[in-house]
Amino acid sequence: MKKRIWIAAVLLLLVNLAVVAFVWYTFGKTHSSITVEAGSKVGAEHFIKGKVESIAFAEDCPAFDTNVPGKYELKITADGFTRTCVLNVEDTTAPTAKAVPVYMSVGEVYEADAFVTDIKDITAVTASFKERPDFGGYGKQDVTIVLKDAAGNVTEIVSELYVLKVKVHENYVWDVTKGVPAPDWFLLKPGEISYAGTGLAFVDFEQTGVYPVWLMVDGNRCVVNMEITDSKVPEFTVQPVTGYLEHPVNAEAFKETLTDHTKVTFAYKEEPDWTLEGEQEVVVVAKDSAGNEAEVPGILTLIPDTEAPVIIGAGNISVCLGENVSYRTGVSAYDDCDGVVQVEIDNSAVDLTTLGTYHVIYTATDEAGNVATQDIKLTVMPERNEAITLEAMYAEADKVLAEIITEDMTDYEKAEAIYNWTRWKVGWISDSQKENWVESAYDGFVYRKGDCYTYASVAKALLTRAGIPNVDIWRKSTTSSHYWNLVDTGEGWYHFDATPRADKTIVFMWSENQLLADEAVRRSHVYDHSLFPTVNAN
Repeated sequence: MKKRIWIAAVLLLLVNLAVVAFVWYTFGKTHSSITVEAGSKVGAEHFIKGKVESIAFAEDCPAFDTNVPGKYELKITADGFTRTCVLNVEDTTAPTAKAVPVYMSVGEVYEADAFVTDIKDITAVTASFKERPDFGGYGKQDVTIVLKDAAGNVTEIVSELYVLKVKVHENYVWDVTKGVPAPDWFLLKPGEISYAGTGLAFVDFEQTGVYPVWLMVDGNRCVVNMEITDSKVPEFTVQPVTGYLEHPVNAEAFKETLTDHTKVTFAYKEEPDWTLEGEQEVVVVAKDSAGNEAEVPGILTLIPDTEAPVIIGAGNISVCLGENVSYRTGVSAYDDCDGVVQVEIDNSAVDLTTLGTYHVIYTATDEAGNVATQDIKLTVMPERNEAITLEAMYAEADKVLAEIITEDMTDYEKAEAIYNWTRWKVGWISDSQKENWVESAYDGFVYRKGDCYTYASVAKALLTRAGIPNVDIWRKSTTSSHYWNLVDTGEGWYHFDATPRADKTIVFMWSENQLLADEAVRRSHVYDHSLFPTVNAN
């Protein structure tokens, strides 16, 4: 019996030792607890202590949140054995934030969180004043904000409070009829004030709305809002207007005089009858940007369109045998009623391979059916094989002068006639020879085409033969060239450029200031002033 008891005790001891050994073996594979900083990412592998083949959270492991500090009991399965391990989540990092200065008027009150922004912490953060600021005192104050998270970590942020003698959160309402306000108009209490930096630069006194105004108040720079209003209705008079049937006229055409402080638009109270011939009364409504309206009656007279368009720039053409012709270059048509109208060209009779003179017909028709036609001659000449002499070129120039000037003209009137002939009678092409001004001028007279060098050469020939002093001038550029003339009709030198421009600008007897004031012309007429006579400033 004793032997059996002894054997059982030995067996029990061996089993206990085996269990202890197994527990010791498995517990040696995992930590019983770990501590992490709040916000850390935690997985089962973070509990590994020894050599482990596999480890994971058990299926019945409780949920946990590392964003919330605390103690979590988790179930970890390592190599098939499950044990409870402790996860300690601690928050030892203080909050961070950026200071935000607060601008206010007397009577306003702000909480501590208004002085900070971009608060960062893993837990909830509260903001409080270390010492409550004096919201009733003027000037600048340093304000210390205490940030405290859920774990008790604390950060102090120093911000600024500006208590100003102006309204910083309410609009200042200003009626534009009063002109421009003095800086002290903005003050709520006596103090030092002036416009700062851009001041009123962003305020449009011709357009109602809310605009920022920069001020310097008792040495502190700030921004307030000004609301522009307009309490006065527009005052205006109208003039009678004559238009064409079925061609609406903008109501602003009736405006004769206008007085208002903001921008004004015009409309009809009722749309006129654009099909009614003769007089009719219309009511013109003027409305400013504040919505104030005024009405004034006017007389509208509608008449039929019986005038044909005017064809511009179509003149006789001469070309050498086999050359191509640009019939449309420099040619346009304008109608008083319809504006620019299309030009049709009939060149079916022309044979550029056969010497002779042919007719080319230009036709322009407006919307009312009025037709304008112009018949020009196109002469096909033999190819030019000999150099053109100065005498031959001047002979062509003299023919033109005989047609366009008279003895009783002043030099200015002669120059104007020469400009108009060159501008409208020579057709534009994108290139020409620039080695010989005589031949280039001859091409302009005979073939009626060329580029800026041709226009300048033609003008030079005509001006010279008319006895008007002139000088060649050209653009200073390494990428492109442009040529024109300087002319003196008795009052000093002026710019004279007969080359057609895409923007339709007429550069005739322009002073230097006129040239500089036109941005497009100025860019195309940059020149070396040291090489040419001084052009009159005005």
